Amino acid sequence: MALGEAEAELAHLNRYGVIDAVLTDDVDALVFGALRVIKNSSLTLSGNKFNPALDSQGKPSKHHAMIYTAEAIKRHPDVGLTRGGFVLFAMLVKGDYGDGVRDVGKGIALGLARCGFGDELLELFHLRSTEDIRPALACWRSSVNLELHTNSKKQLRHSYPALSLPPDFPNMQILGNYINPICSARV
Repeated sequence: MALGEAEAELAHLNRYGVIDAVLTDDVDALVFGALRVIKNSSLTLSGNKFNPALDSQGKPSKHHAMIYTAEAIKRHPDVGLTRGGFVLFAMLVKGDYGDGVRDVGKGIALGLARCGFGDELLELFHLRSTEDIRPALACWRSSVNLELHTNSKKQLRHSYPALSLPPDFPNMQILGNYINPICSARV
């Protein structure tokens, strides 16, 4: 019997070296903490029609696959996402567990994640069992809103003075679903 999402289970197994990689249709496994993802190369999948694996001549190939590693994504100058960044991105835009934040698209979510706000959020989540994190979450939210309003770290296309995170963001249940999903590790 499956306890939760297959990708969460596979990500857990990958993180602990039980499996080498997660084969999946998308890269959500990275949000759950997978270290290596092999994207299903079927050319019939909608995402692969627009971004197929290519052969050495640059032509779409059903015999090639795209492999993503968390470390390469973290080091890539155009992406620079950590696990915390992936989680924040998923929570800001429509993800598996929520509808995201109104008026926050992928560009804004990526910019905020690249500012390190996702890593800070992960740290706060892990402190929740030992201390009341509500004041720290309010401070974190204020920092994110200040960045939205000023773009001081220059990771956004421009500043968004009219945009702010809702006062109840993040939903801790949704955050927990991403950071500590139901899988065999919790049994």
